[in-house]
Amino acid sequence: MAAEEAVAAVALIDSDGDGLLGLEDFVKIVEGAGEEERQSDLIVPIYAFANEWWLHSPSHSRVASLSQALSEIDVHPPDVVKTKGSGRRPLTSLEQAMKMKAKHGRKCAECGEVGNHDARNCKKIKEMQKKK
Repeated sequence: MAAEEAVAAVALIDSDGDGLLGLEDFVKIVEGAGEEERQSDLIVPIYAFANEWWLHSPSHSRVASLSQALSEIDVHPPDVVKTKGSGRRPLTSLEQAMKMKAKHGRKCAECGEVGNHDARNCKKIKEMQKKK
């Protein structure tokens, strides 16, 4: 059956003119009853067209490729996961810098600067001690 004949048969049966056969169109074919010759003349091209479409449709090739792929799947053990610890995500250097910037520094008792140090780890005091 030629594709042109199938397209012509679909055009005869198509009720809404969109080039596609809906459920109503198939019901019309089946219930069209009385004229068996006309009915068989319409059904044969439709089945031929449907079979040809099925063989060349993307879903058919997808089903075939999936059936081939399913026979080739190998199962591997899962990656090792760290289950101990706090479970927090480590901060990036940018996030750490933003966090340090947002902190209000304390005033050092030795040098009087506001920063992220105190008298025990004051750089100025350590420099003075090295000079002595």
